[in-house]
Amino acid sequence: MWKLLYNIGLLIAAPVVIGVLWAKPRCRPGFSQRMGWRLPAAENAQTARPVIWVHAVSLGEVVAVAPLVKALSAASGNSGTWSRL
Repeated sequence: MWKLLYNIGLLIAAPVVIGVLWAKPRCRPGFSQRMGWRLPAAENAQTARPVIWVHAVSLGEVVAVAPLVKALSAASGNSGTWSRL
């Protein structure tokens, strides 16, 4: 019974929360992209080289994946954000 009430409340509150976030000027830039409603602009995409996404949530995962990211950075010759790990 509580799950049903919780889900109904969530369905009622979700449009209100989205409306409030949309109304805030500091939340508006990129809001639809962050919500997954549209893809990023094509001019921001790097098409010259392949993109590798590395997802790590916990501290242990971040520590475990750091050598991989460093190796990928060294192999690609990238001197950007990856080399600072």
